[in-house]
Amino acid sequence: MAYVRQGGILVLDSALAAAFQDEFLGVRLGDDPHCAVQIQTSLGSMPPLTVPYRCCDMRLRKGAQALAWDERGRPVLAWRRAGDGLVVVSATHHWTDETDQLLPLANAILESIATAFLPVRASTDVEMLLNRTQDGWIVGLINNHGVTKVPTQPAVVDVSERRDCVLRFRGDGPLRYVSRMGEFRWNSAAGGLHTRLRPGGVAVVELQCRAESGPRMHNN
Repeated sequence: MAYVRQGGILVLDSALAAAFQDEFLGVRLGDDPHCAVQIQTSLGSMPPLTVPYRCCDMRLRKGAQALAWDERGRPVLAWRRAGDGLVVVSATHHWTDETDQLLPLANAILESIATAFLPVRASTDVEMLLNRTQDGWIVGLINNHGVTKVPTQPAVVDVSERRDCVLRFRGDGPLRYVSRMGEFRWNSAAGGLHTRLRPGGVAVVELQCRAESGPRMHNN
């Protein structure tokens, strides 16, 4: 609770939320879970669900706002400010459906938090890894598409699965960039750094950023 009030972001599901008082959470969760079959959210597009999921009844208290609802319009995700930080509470049971598969709501929350804090985003569906440096970031990109591996056979590569990726920046672009692996070029039309990744390919770029390009992230 002190972490949140000092500016932290705390995300809880219904099981973990039971350890906190309603006044801190901003919601009251019921004891008996029910089944729902869809999720509608303001966090972004949500694919239709094929398996039901369990969630508790959620009643919003003063200062809390809903971020997602089930097919009947009942809130399943809410947030409130607490001091300088945020509390986000999900009514879902361990973020999974009835087959123990992760609900897309979890990815939507993670993407929203990353968008708010990270200074760079990839334009396509490649894996992105980031390391903070003293004056910027090192960004690694991996194209996991187009390579099929079987232990007893050589890897099969589908060259059509190459990816053109553009790194776009929140606010101003980097002061300087250095390609450490692969080739990056500034593309004015796309508004960012462009690179092409072959199937299974890796590209790494080091960025020197302005001090105000994004909040500094600490390891806790």
